[in-house]
Amino acid sequence: MKLQLHKNNYSDLPVNLFGCVMGLTGLALAYRLASEIFDFPQIYANIIGFIAMMAFVILFILYILKAIKYPRKVMDEFNHPIIGNFFGTIPIGILLLSSFLKQFIPYTSTVIWFVGAVLMIIMVVSAIYKILSTKQKFSNATPAYLIPGVGTLDIVATIPDNTFTGLREIIIISFGVGVVLAITFFILIFARLMYCDNLPSRLKPTLMILIAPFAVGFLAYTAMEKNLDTFSLILLGFSLFLCIIVSIIILLQKLQFMLTWWVVSFPLAALSNSFLKYAMFEQTLISKVIALLILLVVTIVMSIILIKSLDLFLKGKLFTF
Repeated sequence: MKLQLHKNNYSDLPVNLFGCVMGLTGLALAYRLASEIFDFPQIYANIIGFIAMMAFVILFILYILKAIKYPRKVMDEFNHPIIGNFFGTIPIGILLLSSFLKQFIPYTSTVIWFVGAVLMIIMVVSAIYKILSTKQKFSNATPAYLIPGVGTLDIVATIPDNTFTGLREIIIISFGVGVVLAITFFILIFARLMYCDNLPSRLKPTLMILIAPFAVGFLAYTAMEKNLDTFSLILLGFSLFLCIIVSIIILLQKLQFMLTWWVVSFPLAALSNSFLKYAMFEQTLISKVIALLILLVVTIVMSIILIKSLDLFLKGKLFTF
């Protein structure tokens, strides 16, 4: 096979590709939890986490170059009613990386978390301002609308242990904003999916984002409360139910692989982390079996997405839509 790497022009780099950083880091965090529950070697989590870090650095540099050389393209993406929401994947990636790094550089990771939290707050304010200040088309209410809300929940889910007490009010506000936005947009998106035309094929994988507010909401809530209760179990149970339904819908479509498939990775990783966290609380055989099965499925899915992405890269079609 003749390699055509030169055709991967960074001017076409989509911002939603930062979703791969979220997915890989989420998987690394899942394997870190699994190492505590099942005595998995830490090396698995570390390898995946450092791959996620390299992916973030490479994508960030390329996107900065794109912003310098093709500012109009970046502004068009930012102002797009659907694509603009994916800019939230950048601060979410930073928040997740801070959580991964706290084992190695605890104080520096706290600084990274602060940077990610501030950027996320700016991003959610910008996103909601755009939605409320300009007339929106109902057909634009896609799962990408959930990203800002999920991002504010990630602020809570990834908070360093040593900063919770001093920032309790900010954390509660972030959780409140995330929950209300998630509920509001989930209902709006659900109605759009019921009463409007089907999503375009390239956006079908984004349906998996629907489970993210519930899976991340579980992680954020248990990070605040440090225990399980009825509300947390509702979030956990509904996230699994929704994942099964959405997976069936996506699989029945027999969609062609595109980079938008990376948006599947983070919600699945969040679901895996949620059930691993649940298993840590419950310490029962059934909870551990479920958590292990979900982790296995997520690992297989993300491995397939990674292999297919590398195949597109080698063919020079990575940024082709």
